[in-house]
Amino acid sequence: MKQTLLVSTILIIGLFGTLKAQTCGFGCLGLSGAYAGYTYQSVNLDDFNKELLLESNKFGSFKGFRVGANLFRAQFDDFFVSLKGFYQILEEEKSFSNDFGIIGQINSDYIVTINYFGAGLDFGIPFSDLIDFKIIEAGLTFFDASYTQKVNSGLLSDELKFTNSGTDMGYYIGTGFIFNIVKNYVSLEGSFFYSHVKISKMVADDGTKLSEKSDFVNNGDIGFTLQINLGIPF
Repeated sequence: MKQTLLVSTILIIGLFGTLKAQTCGFGCLGLSGAYAGYTYQSVNLDDFNKELLLESNKFGSFKGFRVGANLFRAQFDDFFVSLKGFYQILEEEKSFSNDFGIIGQINSDYIVTINYFGAGLDFGIPFSDLIDFKIIEAGLTFFDASYTQKVNSGLLSDELKFTNSGTDMGYYIGTGFIFNIVKNYVSLEGSFFYSHVKISKMVADDGTKLSEKSDFVNNGDIGFTLQINLGIPF
């Protein structure tokens, strides 16, 4: 799938290159830069929240860091096309304390981690030397998730961890902007996106299933990423 996206992109660039003069900014074909950013992503975990009996302070608002590379960016007179890959780390944690009198206080921590690799294309147009507009950005995501329960009563502690049975595939589609701080070298990029998250059944090492439902998550929601790009034009 990734190879198909790469070949298709190269063919598109070659076709347009015969019709228009190419102007290279922020890199031509080849490694054109790296980036790092921060993501907020909403994930619908209603069924999971019901199973945990969480009526308030529910899971569903994930935050974390993203690192990646703009593998190439082809800049034409009136538009640009980019191919990028990234790794996203998302986590949400809930902590609860209950006093059981003679038994004492029991502290519980619940942690859901959703990490994924992503690869995608974006297509946009320059507004000015300062601002570019990403008309559309889309790609595939490959998820690796876990859910951890930690219980600590002071004298005793216990931890149980569940993971998805294999790498699951989803997708995203969005739009955004690029603000050129130092043209061709440093830019600030913002992306608004819809992401479909697919995570299969979660199972512990001893075979215990987190739920009898077929999937832990299989739905879509929105998110936002703000990142700094460091370019290597050539």
